[in-house]
Amino acid sequence: MKASLRENCINVEGSGYFVRNASTTPFGACGEKRNSILPGEAPYLDVFKLIPAPKLSEMKLVTALLDVTFADAKGINLLAEIKIPGLANGQVGVKVSDINEGRVILLKVAPAGDNELIKQLNASPQIIDKLIDYGGRARVVNTVLIAVNGTFYHSFDASAKSNGAVMIDGLLVKAEREADWERASKIQVKDMVIGYSLAEPQWNAHQDKNKTEIVDLRPDYLDPIRL
Repeated sequence: MKASLRENCINVEGSGYFVRNASTTPFGACGEKRNSILPGEAPYLDVFKLIPAPKLSEMKLVTALLDVTFADAKGINLLAEIKIPGLANGQVGVKVSDINEGRVILLKVAPAGDNELIKQLNASPQIIDKLIDYGGRARVVNTVLIAVNGTFYHSFDASAKSNGAVMIDGLLVKAEREADWERASKIQVKDMVIGYSLAEPQWNAHQDKNKTEIVDLRPDYLDPIRL
């Protein structure tokens, strides 16, 4: 899966992922989509709430490895503040050579179908009420792009490839985890997000007063050509 990094957007096979405030916009975040009042700044999600951790842990996830290129000189800046666990000497920030030589890879993390996410959103009444209040600006984060230590990824991929993964306390672990999952191969997701995609909830009624649950999620990508 090809991904091209640029200053205000990550283009993944023609779909534009949001990058503004990515490090504080984790998978399962919900809020209001906002457009900056300043020229040249990209839209972003103003996060209201996160799907509770116990509900996230029930959601089956799938991962995909990204083949990375840099569309402009500032694309690498999206990785400038990230500290990758396991890199030498506590290195902060990723260099182009880290990507090219496989020390750091980028990974797409998404639900194994929208129903996995819809189910947990509908089971969170406070989130549902607030999303209804936001109206047409309501969005949820349905996919994240994360930076990962290459060695950690290959160890994790070997254990999780057949059955997918789940997220527990900001870590990806294989879905059929053992009782001692804390010792299994895992990947840190918390603080590793560099891009995210949004989806607009579709409801079971047209009028707000009659809305009670989400029935579908409509993708809302950036236009990578216009940014």
